[in-house]
Amino acid sequence: MQRLLFRSLFYISSLLLFYCFYKVEIAQTIKRQDYLFYYILFSLIIFFYFLFISIKKYSEYFFIIIISILGSFFLYEIYYVYSNKNKYFENSYHETEKKKYESKMNFYNKNKEQDDSSIIAYNPLIYYQNNQKLLPISHATNSNMILCNEGGYYSKWSSDRYGFNNDDAVWNSKKKKIILLGDSFVEGNCVNRPDNINSGLQKLNKKYNFVNYGISGSSLVHQFALLKEFWPKNVSKIFLFYYEGNDLVEIKDEMKNPIFSKYFKDNNFSQELMENIKKSDEVYRQVFKLHMENLENNFEFQRNYEISNNYSKVFISILKLTNSRNMINFLLSKKKISDFNDYEINLYEETLIKVKKFVEEKNSQLIFVYLPEYSRYNTFKYYKDKFYNYNQYNYKKIFDIINKNNIKIIDIHQLLFLKKKDPLECFPRKKPGHYNEKCYFDISTILNNSLN
Repeated sequence: MQRLLFRSLFYISSLLLFYCFYKVEIAQTIKRQDYLFYYILFSLIIFFYFLFISIKKYSEYFFIIIISILGSFFLYEIYYVYSNKNKYFENSYHETEKKKYESKMNFYNKNKEQDDSSIIAYNPLIYYQNNQKLLPISHATNSNMILCNEGGYYSKWSSDRYGFNNDDAVWNSKKKKIILLGDSFVEGNCVNRPDNINSGLQKLNKKYNFVNYGISGSSLVHQFALLKEFWPKNVSKIFLFYYEGNDLVEIKDEMKNPIFSKYFKDNNFSQELMENIKKSDEVYRQVFKLHMENLENNFEFQRNYEISNNYSKVFISILKLTNSRNMINFLLSKKKISDFNDYEINLYEETLIKVKKFVEEKNSQLIFVYLPEYSRYNTFKYYKDKFYNYNQYNYKKIFDIINKNNIKIIDIHQLLFLKKKDPLECFPRKKPGHYNEKCYFDISTILNNSLN
């Protein structure tokens, strides 16, 4: 019986090897790194052949080992499918997405009735057209901006005269200014204004006037453009925030935009947005209509999607050990990810040098703030349909760049998260997303202590 099993496995492995060779090398429909069996099938052929001809008294032990290993993988597949049933069984998944969409639209419509300036916030870069002459790089001015719901409520705030998340009075203050420059974590996504980092600093420190330049979805080239366009008088320091979750990915995308590329390459380039802020507003509101159409189209796709239980797909996925192979690929992919990100790291360093030079020419000080991502503390779990993990290589490389350029560092990972018994308490319901109100204020406290 065992010899028959090993002989069958030998033939099956041989057939699979030829099939994989065809799919990878001839049809080219599967990438080598996406099909782990392509690498190990030849080894399995030799292994099963050895079992087939091996001494009988050892074959029983080999048989038990193989069955145990395969059984463990299949149990993992079944557990994963059960724990992610919303992903595999479309009914509940699309129903959840439908509720999210309707909830956000209801909140928007109610706010629109009370305040006609209400807008669901978006990053204008994602709708940029090649023939577009002006690119807004902040939000609409003096508007009721609606953001996201991660903590059980939809956050909103009123934008200032330049489209940032500030009380407009900050522009009239004669105190020395400290600018907070970064993405959605700095802007204060998914919390209301009293609970973001900038507001926390305002409460803790009356000596300075803190000005929030955070824009969701921005990275360093975008942020460099913000400094060049909206530089105010009497700036003492810049807190430059780096979010390890996506800043390197986004900076590559920003360099593809011809207007951002001009900010990067030409020291004298400007859209003169302070003077043209009304024009920027017009473009932002025109594109907002396209943004709303996009939200509606996505919802229509979800609503009209053919719902099925997908039992056959789930069964095939389990037989192919799809999630087990993804896990192994993830564990073996660190070097590949590191090599790929060298381009983005070099681009970040080059931009950072430009920012530092610009700030110092304005007689101000640049301070670098490192913000960690959720998956750093939740390793080996699925996030956004793929294994997602912090990249320690990038962490070390970024700190090498900061130290090499003599920039002061505030590492929130070390100063806050590692001191917590459970770092995931900083995230809403311990799920992926932005920080919660308490940890935003903890960060404000750390930054304020650095000033003292």
